[in-house]
Amino acid sequence: MNELYFLFNILISLLLILISFRMGKYYLFGCFLTMYIVTDLVATKVASIFGYNFSMGAIFFAALFLATDLLSEHYGKKEAIKVINLGLVSILSFLVLSQSSLLILPIDSSLSIHTSLQIIFSSFSRITIASLLAYSVGNYSDIFIFDLIDKKFTGKKWLWLRNNGSTFCSQFLNTLTFFPIAFYGTMPKSLLLEIAIVGHCVKLTVAILDTPFVYFSYYFLPKELKDKKVN
Repeated sequence: MNELYFLFNILISLLLILISFRMGKYYLFGCFLTMYIVTDLVATKVASIFGYNFSMGAIFFAALFLATDLLSEHYGKKEAIKVINLGLVSILSFLVLSQSSLLILPIDSSLSIHTSLQIIFSSFSRITIASLLAYSVGNYSDIFIFDLIDKKFTGKKWLWLRNNGSTFCSQFLNTLTFFPIAFYGTMPKSLLLEIAIVGHCVKLTVAILDTPFVYFSYYFLPKELKDKKVN
């Protein structure tokens, strides 16, 4: 059953990004920032699919690359970089606010909720540091590789190549950065290696599945892009 829900989570995350894109650039920004925070919150949840363990955050983090690729493809590199910068501000703000909220002691009836938040936010701090580094390495490299392939090799042809080429390279860099920092010392090394490898495979799976969504985006252009083409 996990495998079915795994595919559902991939498809729903990609659909949300495509729908947000259809509504306009700033809606896509909002979807990106929300999904990034959710990625960090669920990163410590380890699940099993097809007999292998993986971090839940791998699904949603991989979907973020569809958003940056759509921005690079339709709005240009500057707008893609802008949403990455907004993501950094968003997650840092969330980290500060989540930690400061724990300083206020709860009433007795809310103690269990406070304890649960302590557990979540304590692990979130380390995850956030790892995520910030991996996020920066992965997303900035994705944008620059996408732009490089576009300008130097493919032009507006072979959309699948710049989409998958940029994502495959950047996801590899992201995996190398994120998993050792986020989980080293918190679990057996064999499990860490397994969730890193499987997590990377999950990201590549999402990258392959998001390719049709990049092509579909040309049929779901927001009004602002349609008006720009007319003018």
